[in-house]
Amino acid sequence: MRTASLFLVAVLALAAPVAAQCVGTEGVDFSRVTIDQINDIPQTNVDFLVANASTLTADQILTNLTANPLIGETVEFTAAVLSDPYSSGLASIVAATGTPGRIHVFVRDVAALTAPDGTSSHTIQVVDGRSDNSATLGLFVGDEITVCGTVSPFSSTAFGSVSMQISPISITATGNDYPSDSPLFDPVVVTTDDVHNIVNGATQIDWARYGEFNGEYVRFNLINVIQGVPAPTGRVDVLFGSPGTETQINLYDTSLRYRNDRAGSYPNPPYNTRSADNPFTPPATGIINLQGFLLYAGDDGTFAYSSPARANWTISPMQDSDFEVAVAPPIVTVEEAGLASTNGAPIRATVVPGTDGNTVASVVADYTTTSGASGQITLTNTSGDVYEGTITGLLLGDFVTYTIIATDNQGAATPPANPTTRLVVGNAISSIFEVQATPDGGVGGSGVTTSAAVPFDLDAVVQASFESGSETIVAIQDDAGLAPFSGVWISFASDPGLAVGDRITITEGRVVEDFGVTQLVDVTYTVTGSGAPYDYKAVSTDLFNGADGAATAEQHEGMALTFDDVTVVATNADAPAGPFGEFLMSSDGTAANGLRVDDLSAAISYDGGDPASVYTEGNVLDYVRGSMYFSFGNYKLVPVTTEDLGEIISIAVEGDRESTSVRIVGTFPNPAANAARVRFELATAGDVSLKVFDTTGREVATVAEGAFSAAQHTVEADLGGLATGIYVVRLVANGEIATTRIAIVR
Repeated sequence: MRTASLFLVAVLALAAPVAAQCVGTEGVDFSRVTIDQINDIPQTNVDFLVANASTLTADQILTNLTANPLIGETVEFTAAVLSDPYSSGLASIVAATGTPGRIHVFVRDVAALTAPDGTSSHTIQVVDGRSDNSATLGLFVGDEITVCGTVSPFSSTAFGSVSMQISPISITATGNDYPSDSPLFDPVVVTTDDVHNIVNGATQIDWARYGEFNGEYVRFNLINVIQGVPAPTGRVDVLFGSPGTETQINLYDTSLRYRNDRAGSYPNPPYNTRSADNPFTPPATGIINLQGFLLYAGDDGTFAYSSPARANWTISPMQDSDFEVAVAPPIVTVEEAGLASTNGAPIRATVVPGTDGNTVASVVADYTTTSGASGQITLTNTSGDVYEGTITGLLLGDFVTYTIIATDNQGAATPPANPTTRLVVGNAISSIFEVQATPDGGVGGSGVTTSAAVPFDLDAVVQASFESGSETIVAIQDDAGLAPFSGVWISFASDPGLAVGDRITITEGRVVEDFGVTQLVDVTYTVTGSGAPYDYKAVSTDLFNGADGAATAEQHEGMALTFDDVTVVATNADAPAGPFGEFLMSSDGTAANGLRVDDLSAAISYDGGDPASVYTEGNVLDYVRGSMYFSFGNYKLVPVTTEDLGEIISIAVEGDRESTSVRIVGTFPNPAANAARVRFELATAGDVSLKVFDTTGREVATVAEGAFSAAQHTVEADLGGLATGIYVVRLVANGEIATTRIAIVR
């Protein structure tokens, strides 16, 4: 009877007036809204996205999905809690508070019980990043709450993704709760074709239904696991597709139950972390019932299945019952490839039935080699669940790519998954290409990872060295022609004392994948000489965008690159979240062709962009250089020191526009020593600000300020206190700007 009475109380509460929780006057200081209003997108913007689906850019997607006038506004609504706050796992634990930096909780508007089905989602994610988030941690699934907060979508300028969110100001339990059989907990049953379309041969969000599914709680019945990528101590990737469809969707690990890297850092209890001996392990393939929350998070799980890049929904299951295996083929665990010789490449795998009661009928390995050989071998059951076989007829330098396919007695078979690559190099790794290259030259991890040290015979040049946290990262390259896959990072626990330009010979080491980045660890090496490093490879940011962008970035991972004449297109690459130490630069000035720049090096600290700094949006930098890297789903450049950020050749001022009626005629002399004359011209009279900036964007001298007539003027600049170097002279007048450079010599 408790369930029935609680449900009756909850429904009656819908009609009762709700006491305001936001401070101020409703309609003036805040708006009382429903969640579907927050998720709504104006029809004209939806129509644009639909009409231009095949040519959409990140800028266009972002502009149209952030057209809701409630964004940035304070709102209030009443909802039921759908997910356990102690399962939220996206943010790290803050040492000072002992709680996560953000708590993610999904809630559904109680109006969904009485409102007819419409075209907008009634579900949204509350993201509590307050230092005191105890009120959110105190919530239980089924609690009715009144939320006062700011509509603050998580968006990406690089991919155009927008996930509607609420940043709470206050969360107050009303005292009502809902039983587990309440209709509020019913997911919307869908297929991948309901939420996605095929555009340009790849998956893309169905923009006509974006508002209907943004944040929504959905269920996919009997969906295929196309590829499950386990990570026993890390973040798992899974790709799904409904039967008979081409569209796909990938898992997003908002929940602690679907990631394996929080054990030890999140205390359990009270948090619902996975223990080290009970990791979440998805089937490599199979059929499951899947439910969770749809997010446009700008994440494709590194599967690169959408067009434009990452224009796909992800699904966040939150509890164990959201991922129910219905039919699973045999589960294959391939042992590390390591090295092979011309005597053969031994293959060893553990194979167990994926469905209770079934048995393993056969295990084969399909293989190809770079020398042109191909074939299939049968693996033999040697003991327990272990199967072994050997690929023969190999040549020195061969790459062997193989896929193991296991079939059970009911005919369920593992489809081809990520192939494992074993290289044949005469028992020693002699080039970076051999550890860095992916099997198909596209996105993916190294073909070789090793749990124990293996022989190397590798000569390389140190290109960079920097501190990052407790590690020292040394970037090396081994090809003077700067070919793809010729750079890699070495991770040291302490500073090895290597200098840029040092020549080293590595004789032993391990190859690991650290959050998607191929690295060498535990290396044994000798310094054989020193000199100049290889040149930076000059590239443009557009190479790392578009259909082939991720593959091109993968090929340049670990290499030293330089980007000339780049514009800062986003001073905070993760706005409105963050900043997380990254800005966005672009060779053509557009965010669609942007590339992130990360302050991973301890010598650079970036907190979102001081208005007078190099990071100001609109600044054009002479160059930005560094080493290519990948983390949190994004390729990015890592400068080592501030010297890797070139001088500002054009300074942006918020609100200014390109000059049409003011200009700097010249500076005399140039170079200058202690003083110079600056001649400028105004088409109309107005207030003038004429200042000098260094290459970091810091103001170092004021030359003139005040009212000037419409004419040509010459003023004296006192430069006596400035060090030798290049400086930018900036003229601001009548809302317009003009800049020039001046050199100071001593």
